[in-house]
Amino acid sequence: MTIRPVTAADHDAIHELAGLFAEEEGGLFPPPPRASIAAYLATPRDGTTGETLVAEADGRVAGFVRLRLSQRDNRHRTALHGVVHPGLRRRGLGRALYERALAESLALGRTVLTATAGDGGPGEPFLTAMGMERVHAERVSVLDLGREFAEPTPVPGYDLVHWLDGAAGPVPDSLVADLADLMGRLSTDAPSGGLAVEPTAYSPERVIELSELAASLGQVRISTGARERATGRLIAVTTLRHDGRSERLMQLITLVHPEHRGHRLGTVVKLANLEQARSVAPDATSVVATNALANEKIWRVNEALGFATAGVDGYYQVVAA
Repeated sequence: MTIRPVTAADHDAIHELAGLFAEEEGGLFPPPPRASIAAYLATPRDGTTGETLVAEADGRVAGFVRLRLSQRDNRHRTALHGVVHPGLRRRGLGRALYERALAESLALGRTVLTATAGDGGPGEPFLTAMGMERVHAERVSVLDLGREFAEPTPVPGYDLVHWLDGAAGPVPDSLVADLADLMGRLSTDAPSGGLAVEPTAYSPERVIELSELAASLGQVRISTGARERATGRLIAVTTLRHDGRSERLMQLITLVHPEHRGHRLGTVVKLANLEQARSVAPDATSVVATNALANEKIWRVNEALGFATAGVDGYYQVVAA
């Protein structure tokens, strides 16, 4: 067995392993297309650097682990994502990858490692065996786009605005500053359980970088927002992501400014965005969303729209000395 940094020659194997992982997790989260693997592994991205290590066994790439290292905030943490080929497990490859990732994280002064695993999947017992503790959980839910949806009801004093970005172009300049303000609230508003996380800062530049990252991966982001008519300020937003090949759309964010909650704006922008998504991605059949199990308010909104629970993702963490 050999653990080494990834090279361009490994991209086909990484793509295969990512696909096998997606199948094991129920196919809800498709891997990046082969053409985007280089961009997926590239650094930096959104202020995050990283490293991908591969495990070689029997003359082939048998597994990999990706270390994501935020350079803007949460510099005490390393987020891990790893896969070992199903036919080559129980041979110590996963442990070797994890221990190498842990050693490299500690060498960088990062003492908190996090990873996710679907309930009932192979990752759950592995992360527990590595000494990681489950400290947070998120519901994975699916919405059938073939169903009928209610028409979004206008809310007095607010106007809807629609846009596309990522592979479809940049975020409109007039929205960038307001989006930065809204997105900055995500890490403080959304429940995070026992995860050792600091608030994430968003600037207009970071909003633009995220859009450029989506473009590099061939992703179109479909958004609807609500503007306060009196000020013209964007005070609510919801975004779906389309990778251009999957029949599933990913729900990214839904945010309403605290001063404007209580008007059903979250429901209204979601309904309007689903209508827009049907036009932009007519072949899409469903939407996948993840929300903290503790976030009952957003779950009530999603359930009313027709989302059904498809599983639960556990978030695991270890604090190393």
